[in-house]
Amino acid sequence: MDTINFVICPERLREIPQHFSWLDHKLVKNRALKRCSAEASCLYLFLVCVGDKLGMSYYSDKAIKLQVNVENLEKARKELFAADLLAYTRPFYQVLSLEIPPIYPTKRLLITDKSNPEYIPTKEERQIILAGRSII
Repeated sequence: MDTINFVICPERLREIPQHFSWLDHKLVKNRALKRCSAEASCLYLFLVCVGDKLGMSYYSDKAIKLQVNVENLEKARKELFAADLLAYTRPFYQVLSLEIPPIYPTKRLLITDKSNPEYIPTKEERQIILAGRSII
C-alpha cells in the first residue's frame, strides 16, 4: 500500500490536544470490537474519551446515559467485560490494556450489588480493588 502524501482538507488537520485519548489499533487488529454490540462499542468509545491516563473513569451510570445513547447500560458493560476490554466496580470503570495478559493475570472485577443499585464500595474496598484483589 502506498503512503498518501496529500491531505484532502488541509484547514482541518488534526492536532494532539492537551487532553488526549487514543483508540488502540489492536481493537481492529485483534477484532476486539467485533465481539461487541454497537451499544457496547459506543460505551467503550465514551469511556476511552473520558478516562484518565490509567484508563479510569468516574462517571455515574446516570451521567453516562445523559452523554451516550445506550439503552441497556448494564448489558453493554457486561459485553465489554466479557470481551476483556473493561473492569468495573461501581462507580469506577477501567478501560483495560489490549496487550496480551501475563500467564497469571490478576482477577478482573465486575462488582455490582443488585439489591442496592446505589452501592458504592467503601474506602477500604476501593483500596483492595485498586490493589488488584477481589472483594467478592
